[in-house]
Amino acid sequence: MFIRASSTAAYRCAAVCLRGIEPFTQPGRCAQTHTKEDSLVMVLQEKRVLIVEDDEGSASLLAEIAGRAGFIPAIAVNGRDALEQFLKNPFALVVTDISMPEMDGGALIDSLTGGEYEPVVIVVTGHAEPSMIIDIMRRGVFDYLVKPVDVNDFSMKLARGYEISRLRRVQRSVERERTARVEKELDWYKWSERLANRESSIVDKSLFHSLHTSFNQGAGFGALLTLLSMIASNAKEENGRYLLDAQMMNLINDNVAVAANILKTFADIDWMLSHDLALESVAYDRLYDLVTETTHSMSREASVREQGMLLSERKPGLVHRSVKIDAGYLQKALAEILMNACKFSERAYPIYVLVEAVDANMLVSVVSRPFADEQGRLGIPLGYENIVFEPFYRMTKAVFEGYTSLDYGLGLSVVDKIMVKHGGKASISNILDYSDLTQEPITKVLASLVLPLQ
Repeated sequence: MFIRASSTAAYRCAAVCLRGIEPFTQPGRCAQTHTKEDSLVMVLQEKRVLIVEDDEGSASLLAEIAGRAGFIPAIAVNGRDALEQFLKNPFALVVTDISMPEMDGGALIDSLTGGEYEPVVIVVTGHAEPSMIIDIMRRGVFDYLVKPVDVNDFSMKLARGYEISRLRRVQRSVERERTARVEKELDWYKWSERLANRESSIVDKSLFHSLHTSFNQGAGFGALLTLLSMIASNAKEENGRYLLDAQMMNLINDNVAVAANILKTFADIDWMLSHDLALESVAYDRLYDLVTETTHSMSREASVREQGMLLSERKPGLVHRSVKIDAGYLQKALAEILMNACKFSERAYPIYVLVEAVDANMLVSVVSRPFADEQGRLGIPLGYENIVFEPFYRMTKAVFEGYTSLDYGLGLSVVDKIMVKHGGKASISNILDYSDLTQEPITKVLASLVLPLQ
């Protein structure tokens, strides 16, 4: 499942739609059962929503709809009352009217914006004038509803808003972890260390060119050699022709396809090391669309282990920023990162895709929850952040069925080469998710494609 998050009413589900009033739940779990990730902090272990409405009848109706949709509603009669309740007991979602006594909805939204536990805000208004709607959306609210409220529409927006809340929590954890790493200069150290430990790119070019040539000559294709040997031993001659077992022929065809894919991978790497990519300047919106398209294309892979993919919100503040990319190769790099996340993360846990600007760079990041491998290692342990980009290195020897990629340890090497050609870099490491203060921090894997901003 792939869901794209948006801060406007034009929010759409790109791969599947949330049906009826059912909020997103993990397979096999009811709407009232959640994992550790479903808590903002210790007071947010339930799907709680604060209804801010001075009209008692409207407040009761909204609370009833929210309850039927699987949420636990609380009611505040004005903005001041809502702010007091929120500061004592933060909510993931706040649904507020605009026109209210003491503190109106606009002032409440301003008070809630920018805090550590900033909620997802949905505005309910009786005014449908364009100027009013524009002013509401400029305040950074998630969505709005015009009275009288449609039951299904409200339920759907609550469910989507809750998914946005979960994604923002992950994003905050990533930002905190990234800040800590920047303070210790770990990121730059690892990158410079990787460059220092290698010889010039000529060595890389020679290595891949030699391997490409060797594979073209047939070296290393053990499966095909074994099959051909079996044919030579067992094939029966009849009327000047050899009869082959149908199953044997199918195996040959399968292995020929695998061999062709390997050769194509080497050809791509060989070409990249010998040529410059066709980089062109693209604006943030175009980059976001490319990430959306790539994430959408990985829906089948995500379905293998019942994982969802959540894409961060489009950021209006970045519309004037741009990067230089080769769209096709950048999408190939992102697809490989997403494929790894699907393979190596826990079943039925969401995979988050973030597009953000940090300092002088644009980052496309993938956050996933890893499972322990056969040696008990979780994610990318310290000391492995660089070596995983080396050709043929694989942390696990497991074979993952159901995916279209090959398990030859080449994927991250290709990603590395692509990002170097973009003047950027690729990085992957473990981070700690502290979004649930009632539990020990959860280890996540953060993989990032870093592009310099123009």
